[in-house]
Amino acid sequence: MKITRRTWNGCGAFVVGLLSLALIARAQIGTPVNIGSTQSTDSFSTSLNVNTTQAVPAGASVIVIANSVPNGGGSATPTAAACSDSGGHTYNTDASEFNSNAAFGLTTICSTHGLASQLSSGATVTVTWSGGSAPWTQDIEVFSVTGLAGTPLDETASNLGTSASPSSGTTAATAQANELLFGAILNGGRSASGAGFSPGSNGTANPAPPPARLPTPALGA
Repeated sequence: MKITRRTWNGCGAFVVGLLSLALIARAQIGTPVNIGSTQSTDSFSTSLNVNTTQAVPAGASVIVIANSVPNGGGSATPTAAACSDSGGHTYNTDASEFNSNAAFGLTTICSTHGLASQLSSGATVTVTWSGGSAPWTQDIEVFSVTGLAGTPLDETASNLGTSASPSSGTTAATAQANELLFGAILNGGRSASGAGFSPGSNGTANPAPPPARLPTPALGA
C-alpha cells in the first residue's frame, strides 16, 4: 500500500516528504473529522497549540499531522516532534520524515487511540519539536476518527523526493482489508494550490495553508 500524488506543477524544484499509515479497524471506521488547525510563521517557540473545535468521544482516536519548516537566516530543521493534549492522553509518534535541507523541514504523524475519557471541545493539542534552530514556520492539523482498534498501527511508509508524482513507497501487506490509510505531504513553503496537488481517485485530499500538507484518509487496503 502506498500514497501517490498524481500531478504536481513545477516538478523537480522541491523536496517532498510523504508519509502513510495503515490503521486496523475494530468496528465500522467512521469518517475522519478535522477538529482543529493552526499555523505560526517566524516562530521562535519549540511548541505550538491548537484548540479542538468539537469534542472527541471516549474510545475514539485523535490523529495529528505536524510540520516545521526553517525560515532561513541560519535556521535549521527540527529533528523530532512529540504530541500531547490537555486531557492527558498518551500519543505515539507513528511516522516522521526529516529533511535537513534548509528549504524544507520535518513532517510528523502522531496519534492516540481508545481515549479513556472524552476530549472536550476547546481542549488543547500541543506539538513540541526538538533539535534545529529558529525561526520556523509551524503548522498542525488534528483529526478524530471512530472505529479503530486500541493499538491500530499496522504498517507505515515514508519517502523524500523531487518527482512530479511523489510516493510514500509501498508498505508490507496489511493485516486486514478494511483499514484506514492516512497520509501527509510536506512541500516546502508552498501552499497546496501553489504546489498543484491533485489527489488520486481513491482518497480524499484536504488542502491546507503552507507549508503544503495533504492529509489523505482513505478506507480499504
